[in-house]
Amino acid sequence: MKMMKAISSLINGLGSDSELIIAAGSGEQLELSAMDFLKGSNTVRGSFTVQAKDIQEAVKFSVSTDVRPMIETLPLERASEAYDKMMAASTGFRAVLKISE
Repeated sequence: MKMMKAISSLINGLGSDSELIIAAGSGEQLELSAMDFLKGSNTVRGSFTVQAKDIQEAVKFSVSTDVRPMIETLPLERASEAYDKMMAASTGFRAVLKISE
């Protein structure tokens, strides 16, 4: 599943007066319709800047709700490929380099 399609599907999980903040991006378009917003007063917004407080709250939420990130792991030897995939927005969510011991 592509990143923006997965993010678009999150709108269905919002309750009334909820907010979906997108802190990732790609060249793909979000697949949202007006009907997605008629369920309540919902907001979708994006952010390229994240402050330490926001990260702390996100980690706290992740731990308390057992949310885990979706990542693609590549060995350090493939760092150039990981970078190219990240720049082309073709990686599976986040690319993580694994350093062998």
